[in-house]
Amino acid sequence: MNSTRLMYTRPLTFSIFIAVFIEIINLVLFSFLTESSEQLVDKTLWTIGVGGIGMGAVLGVFIVFSLVGQIEGKQAVTGTIFFSVLILGVVAKLAAIRMETINIAFNLSEWSLIYFINGVVTAGIGGALLGWLLFTKTGNSLLTRSGF
Repeated sequence: MNSTRLMYTRPLTFSIFIAVFIEIINLVLFSFLTESSEQLVDKTLWTIGVGGIGMGAVLGVFIVFSLVGQIEGKQAVTGTIFFSVLILGVVAKLAAIRMETINIAFNLSEWSLIYFINGVVTAGIGGALLGWLLFTKTGNSLLTRSGF
């Protein structure tokens, strides 16, 4: 695959992968915290479907439109962290807290602050990893060697 195409497809693909991974962590963590396996279908659809795939795709599009080809290196990594925290951390977690069905499923009225802080922190870590993979020579060579 040519490098121009990879420059645009990698952010979208890896944003979705990172977001799904973060949301799986959230699903497991908050299923244990609430000590409930009830409404597991609702929890899984929300976290993996909307939070992981949906918000990951939004993050990837934001990265492609605002960072790819515009800035490089540390600035691009910082931009990726910013968009990740904003989209995967703040927007996604506030939407989940405000949505009644998900709020009840995860018992977020009791755990909302921890849920929000966990979302922001994991989104920051995921954004740093994503930015490093996408916008550094070391990260890009690692992806290329891995077949991505």
